[in-house]
Amino acid sequence: MLFERSTVDFFNDEQEVFLGDAIVAQSAGNFRLVDVPEATAHVDRIAERLLRRLPPSGIRLRFHVAELPESNAFALPGGHIYLSRKLIAIVRDEDEIAGVVAHEMGHILAHQSSSEIAGEMRRLLKIDKAGNRQEVFELYSRLEESYVRTGNPPKSDSGNQRRQSAADRIALFSLAAAGYDPEGLPRALDRITDLHGKTGNFLTDLFGFTGSDARRVRDMLKAASKLPAECVERALATDLAGFAKWQAEVAQLNPARGSASLSGVISVRKLAPPLATGMTDMRFSPDGRHALAQDPTAIHVFSVSPFQLEFEFDALGAGPAEFSPDGREIVFITDTLRVERWSQSAHSRTGLRELPAAKGCGSYAVSPDGSVFACFDADQRYTSPAWIPARCCWKRVNRPAPFVR
Repeated sequence: MLFERSTVDFFNDEQEVFLGDAIVAQSAGNFRLVDVPEATAHVDRIAERLLRRLPPSGIRLRFHVAELPESNAFALPGGHIYLSRKLIAIVRDEDEIAGVVAHEMGHILAHQSSSEIAGEMRRLLKIDKAGNRQEVFELYSRLEESYVRTGNPPKSDSGNQRRQSAADRIALFSLAAAGYDPEGLPRALDRITDLHGKTGNFLTDLFGFTGSDARRVRDMLKAASKLPAECVERALATDLAGFAKWQAEVAQLNPARGSASLSGVISVRKLAPPLATGMTDMRFSPDGRHALAQDPTAIHVFSVSPFQLEFEFDALGAGPAEFSPDGREIVFITDTLRVERWSQSAHSRTGLRELPAAKGCGSYAVSPDGSVFACFDADQRYTSPAWIPARCCWKRVNRPAPFVR
């Protein structure tokens, strides 16, 4: 029953793929992708292993690694699954990332998003069928336009908890059947939501203090412990070395500079080097022997005498870069809270860190030596010096894990 389409859903598998492609085309500019095969190679193998024990589907899964400020994953209709690079950085083993993948697969294989969108099309567009690819694209555009034109937002999501529970059940079954540890999913969710094992109890439930995430983790742990023996495959060896290698590779990959999805294109030519806008920041090293210039996509490092380019590297979404106090490294933080250090002499990256999302931060900064991260709340009042607010919370960058080298 979990894998059957809702009676509201008038899409078939092929049309759902069209729908997913339409959503991807419209949302392509909302975030950056690490759009290279190496980013998703390990996840593809995990998904293949999970799918062997699940009902066949006409929907092909397609994975994407995205630059997001949160440790998160989400699924779109038609098989698109997005994992944030920050999520990949915080999971500790293959069982945990398999749990996240299995959960998002559950949303897709239960056709949850397509059912929700079909319901919205019935409500706002008064239609109950879809056609070919072009017609599905047009229907989705009309739906988006209706939200803007009428000011009528999507119907409140009253069934989200039910859908999450259904995806969790599918995930637990597929994990156990594929030989993964079913508790990998609740462990990953515990880490993503910073629960630290606090899943509530009878008293917190009674007084309404148990959050939905805490209850969900507790329910999954309970369900995993009660899986019938005949549903659990003898545990297969997980590829610990392969997982660690992939995790490190994803951390080092550069995000794509952006892509366009246009209709009626006759030809496409890739510009090398790509066009860039003007420089936004320039700084000198403390000893005055080097300078850096920054544009929206890259950082360029120059020698001062003679004045010439020494090296450059991609830095999409980077805030103002700084030389370290000794002038040997260049440090910056991106809009997704990714801290990078680059050696001025070796012309290479010497460290990086994916920081957890800073809840309540109105703004943030990293110290020039890359060792301290400052988070400023939304009610900040600036004092002297002007950059330091009266109320702020400081976090050591090296607390979660050492820099990847």
